[in-house]
Amino acid sequence: MRLCFHKLATREAVGQNMAVVCWVDSILAKMGEAAQCVFSSDGHAFLPSSSLDATPSRYRTLSEHREERALQAALQLPHTLPQVMSTIGSTHASAAAIRLAVRIMFSAIILQSPVGVNRLWPFPCAHSTLQTFICERGLDIALPDHDVQALEDRTTIAMAISMFATFDCSELDQSPSPFRPHMLATVLRQIECVLVCSETESQSLTSAEPLRHLDPAQKVLICWGMVVPWCWVAWSDERIVDYNVIQLLTTTWLFHLGDFAQVERTWEEQLELCMAHDPVAAFSFLLTLIRRTSETLLELGPSSNRISLAALQVLFRCCWGIKELLGVFDVAQEPLIRQGASILCILFALLQHSSEELAVKDCIVAALTHVQPGILLDALHEMVEDLKLGAKTRLDANASAINCKLVKNIRSKHAALETADIHNLQQIFQLITLVWQVDGSIDALFNRKTVASLFRNALSRLSFISQCDSVLVDGSTYADSFSSELDILYPLLTTLAAMELARRRSPAVSDFGVGRLREMRLAWEVAVSEVDPDDVVMMATFSSFVVAAAEGERECINTLKGAAAWDILRDYVLLVAQGQSLGTPDELLSFAICPTVFEAMGVLIEAVPGIIPYITTSPWTQSLCQCLTEFPAAVSTKTDNYQGAIKEALKPLSLHLKQQVAKHMPSSQSQPRMEAQSQPTRSTSLRHIYYWPQDCDLSLSILLLA
Repeated sequence: MRLCFHKLATREAVGQNMAVVCWVDSILAKMGEAAQCVFSSDGHAFLPSSSLDATPSRYRTLSEHREERALQAALQLPHTLPQVMSTIGSTHASAAAIRLAVRIMFSAIILQSPVGVNRLWPFPCAHSTLQTFICERGLDIALPDHDVQALEDRTTIAMAISMFATFDCSELDQSPSPFRPHMLATVLRQIECVLVCSETESQSLTSAEPLRHLDPAQKVLICWGMVVPWCWVAWSDERIVDYNVIQLLTTTWLFHLGDFAQVERTWEEQLELCMAHDPVAAFSFLLTLIRRTSETLLELGPSSNRISLAALQVLFRCCWGIKELLGVFDVAQEPLIRQGASILCILFALLQHSSEELAVKDCIVAALTHVQPGILLDALHEMVEDLKLGAKTRLDANASAINCKLVKNIRSKHAALETADIHNLQQIFQLITLVWQVDGSIDALFNRKTVASLFRNALSRLSFISQCDSVLVDGSTYADSFSSELDILYPLLTTLAAMELARRRSPAVSDFGVGRLREMRLAWEVAVSEVDPDDVVMMATFSSFVVAAAEGERECINTLKGAAAWDILRDYVLLVAQGQSLGTPDELLSFAICPTVFEAMGVLIEAVPGIIPYITTSPWTQSLCQCLTEFPAAVSTKTDNYQGAIKEALKPLSLHLKQQVAKHMPSSQSQPRMEAQSQPTRSTSLRHIYYWPQDCDLSLSILLLA
């Protein structure tokens, strides 16, 4: 089309000694300007700033000059996009024409897909052309400065690097990465020139701090294309000179992830998409950032303002990425998994108790649930043996501080724990759960008296709050002001269950006197009074506690407590059978915990003396038997495979529970005799550990499920 209009314009300009310009040339010039405006914070890219002290007339003169120069550059461009791409590496085109060609090609290739190119245009020479431009013409870039011309040059080279990285990523998917030391060294210098344009930014090269405010050139490099995942593959060895440049690039990218207005994805989706390009390279690089931050924290010591909130946000996203990758890694990546588990354990011990640091520790706990028991045990041993770290001193001091606050609140009765203290206490219990789950020694992490006292005081506090439910003050229960402290019950019950299971597997496991008859009775009383069948996560915790405790300390359960526990479990089964959880965020979990719930009900039948008459005389037992026959009657209509898998997994277990109930029913009430069902194999000492995120102050729960 442009060629046709050029011919028309040439006919009209016969006999005139001037360059022929058509309206398509003007559009091309405007396209280059529009590409710049995308990355400008004020919508006017590269216009003279107030620092130039330009008068309005001078401002107009400069603007007209720039428009004229853009038109002259547009006149030099070929008529097709592949030819425009070749102009980028040309030695004959002017600098202005090359800049315009880079902007037009960047708009055509990268702007159509911000995080990655869905389809690359058929440019056979694109890769080599961009490489030539970066290595030869890119070296002429102006020195870092705030000058307008320097900003244009930096933005141009950033666009070229973004396109080159995107094309190179598509080629690396098909063939191994070639050895290009000169090329990579040049690109690294150009990235540093784009990122570092002030003394403040140069200081970020030696720290974990991201760049807070981005200029247009930095936005191009960080927000567009596949630059960051490409860098993870290209510079996978931290011993490379100027590796800190890629670290600064990654930390800045992680900090601004989710702030890109042009990307309609959450930061989690964007990070997952980039990690999927090369999971091993992504894992290695994120782990390096975490390790370097841990080294910084260890050097700074327990000072109050150790690293900034921005650095903590970057650290949280690094840990989140490691957690996601650990969930998909297999045995082939065991060396990486070992390294990751060790570094995460060290970081957990180093972090303190601000809300931001607690969020990072939540992510670490979730990541460690994906690690095999043997590897996690080795990582814990390595953490304890690090004398410079002093993990036991740090962890025990934290537990002692929380214990003192619990004692103070128990004595005053009117004071409530702060949210950060509740969160901190939950994480202590979660860490102990992880250690007991892998048959580790708590002695290596905490003092015996500290842990025993912490459990006793936590149970006493929960018992006090539970008993206050019946006390009315000004129209509301006295316990309402302490309701947030009941979140401690989630991890506490799970920890007690893990302790019982660990003690059954290995009698040598030290329990510190925790879980003795008095504490277990107190835990039962609090649990049966506070557990709600509508709370799926609490039901997962409660059912695992019932299985472990009922077969362990049977003396702590009397008929009344057993009957109360049976009612809670039965009500949950009826709710799930009626499809109450369908369409909720907890739908999958509600079915996943059913085997543990069935097992808990079976354990109550066998372990609690005197519960059989209660079960057989309850009017709800017939309803339970009826729903177990076709359990689950209502299943989500997501897919046929989904429904089939749910029914296949749960029906044998539900029929086995029905047999346990029916054999104790009077003959007049029992159902017609069923064919003998093979009893599912049950090992109460074997549990898989999972985490489950929640939308409340407690950001995750550790679950022990069959």
